[in-house]
Amino acid sequence: MDIDALSNDEENAIKLIKNLYWLFHEEVGNRAYLQFLYNNDDLWVDVWAAWVQFNAYSLVVRDILKIAGKYKEAFDPEELAWISQAASSAKTLFQPWKNSRAKFWLERRGHESSEIKEFSYRWGNMGSLTPEKIRSLASYAPEPVRDTVYWHSIMAWTLAIAKRSADAIPVFRKVVEISSSAWLAYERLARAYTDLKMYKEAIPVREEACRAVTDIWAISEQLYADIAQWKWRLGDNVGASEAAKGCLLEFIL
Repeated sequence: MDIDALSNDEENAIKLIKNLYWLFHEEVGNRAYLQFLYNNDDLWVDVWAAWVQFNAYSLVVRDILKIAGKYKEAFDPEELAWISQAASSAKTLFQPWKNSRAKFWLERRGHESSEIKEFSYRWGNMGSLTPEKIRSLASYAPEPVRDTVYWHSIMAWTLAIAKRSADAIPVFRKVVEISSSAWLAYERLARAYTDLKMYKEAIPVREEACRAVTDIWAISEQLYADIAQWKWRLGDNVGASEAAKGCLLEFIL
């Protein structure tokens, strides 16, 4: 794009800057973009590559925003304040997206959806995320959402995937406290315990997962297999044998 030519085209420059303000700053614009991406899963990777890994595209956007200084009378003070900051800072430019994306995911419902894993893997695999940053991210959800199974599940999974098992355990416990049918939370809670070599604590939790899961025989089979392995690690050969039989029965039935 020829920034100089655009700078001299007052009508189109103002129109483009206002559209960028709507897209990058306004929550309704953020959510419209996020919903579009959500409906086209393959685009998430492209967005990551375009906006996060490289600075080229965000630099172009910020260069366009700088043109607003030439036509200040076309913007109100609030618009100008943010545009000025975003033009000089990629962090400011993307901050509204961060807030809106957190809300977009955290305001959903349920506890078994693949969306939980998808969100958590995207954030949890970012090694720089400390438990404090993860909690801060989760706090973008409005107050009524913060006691739902989905909200706690998102935070717990993200903590676990970020290898913060000790921090994830009490959050997973909150999930199953809210819903005793949340088998996926029971399953990952048990895994968090085993990450810390706490096999004795993991076994009864995994047994709760076996109780809660229904009509998914392949998963039940794996759950029993894990219990057998953990009991064997604790020297409980009889218990390990019984769990292995449970696994076999699940396979046969």
